[in-house]
Amino acid sequence: MPTRDGCAHLVTQFGLLGLTSGHEEFLAAWKNCHQPLAASAWMAGANWTTTSGCGRVDLSEQLYTAAFARNGMTPLFIERVPITSDPDFDSVWIYLGRKT
Repeated sequence: MPTRDGCAHLVTQFGLLGLTSGHEEFLAAWKNCHQPLAASAWMAGANWTTTSGCGRVDLSEQLYTAAFARNGMTPLFIERVPITSDPDFDSVWIYLGRKT
């Protein structure tokens, strides 16, 4: 079902943005993913970092902060959580924010 810009009160995203191949692709995907958000709406998500990093974006707090800022959003929580029990993924980035 297609959504209209500015009509959603919550957007969740898990794993998709971590599949992008670079910063500009990540930022463009972030914008598209969160386009349906209404003013004061919430967003939450998580993206995994592969151990090999092969062809995937290098996730960082600076990248998430830039994505929030470029799209008129306030980050409320951004954290990298280490993963020690999975040979393919070494961490997961978790975020929560609000559109301003």
